[in-house]
Amino acid sequence: MINKTSSFDQQSFNYGVTQENKINDQRIKMKDDESEWLQGNECIVCDLNFSKCGKLHHCRVCGNPVCKICSYKMINDKRSCDLCFKRIQLVDQEKLKKQQIKTKKEAIQELKNQIQKQQQQNDLMKNQLIDLQKQLEIQQREHTQQEKSLEDQFEQKINMIRQQIENNKRQDQNIQAERIQLEEIERDIIDLRNNIETKEFNIQNKKQTFKTQNKDLQKYQEDLLNLQLSLEQKKKEKLEQTEQEKIEQTEKEIKKKHENRMKEQSEEYEKQITEQTKQQKHKENCIIY
Repeated sequence: MINKTSSFDQQSFNYGVTQENKINDQRIKMKDDESEWLQGNECIVCDLNFSKCGKLHHCRVCGNPVCKICSYKMINDKRSCDLCFKRIQLVDQEKLKKQQIKTKKEAIQELKNQIQKQQQQNDLMKNQLIDLQKQLEIQQREHTQQEKSLEDQFEQKINMIRQQIENNKRQDQNIQAERIQLEEIERDIIDLRNNIETKEFNIQNKKQTFKTQNKDLQKYQEDLLNLQLSLEQKKKEKLEQTEQEKIEQTEKEIKKKHENRMKEQSEEYEKQITEQTKQQKHKENCIIY
């Protein structure tokens, strides 16, 4: 006669199971009624006879008979076989992986948006730099034109003064006036030179700002390259995850085939038992007659 699990054995079993071998999910329908349990002489997982592997137990999820070694798991604080535990555990892992893939997709989309914004900022900076370069070229042209015009004016004024001095050497009365005019022209020349120096100083400052902006642009380009590399790394990780999911899918198919084979063996075993019982009854009827 096959022994059933007592309440004392159930309590000791509950204390002995570690936390990693427990699953709590109230959506799973449990088979607590003994009428739902299936009978058999062999473990549904390891195919060993209960006379060799010990006491008979029943999985509260599928109701199949299992040995103690193959049912040392718990689902909703009830005994579970290794097959049901792994099946539910794989379902939970698949849900978790789907959630992780969703979060990674959102992160990749956010990175794409950041890269797009960064590219827009870089384009704006490039346009600003192009405008600054054009302004500098225009100012340099104007500066060179002003220098040429000032030099021409300076030479013209000097020539005029010389002519006036030479013409007025004969006239002692106009010499003092001409000297005063010459001093005023020299002051104008000094002012013009000061203006030229200030414009050159402004041009140097603008060149310095152009260099700093060029450095900022290079930095922005480096940040853009780093963002693109991180995006490629995310894509590689996603490809690796898809390959891992394919491997898990093949494992599921192998386990499903194994379960089907176990069911077929159990059905053949039940047919053999029924045939043996019929033969035994036939012998007993022959002995009675």
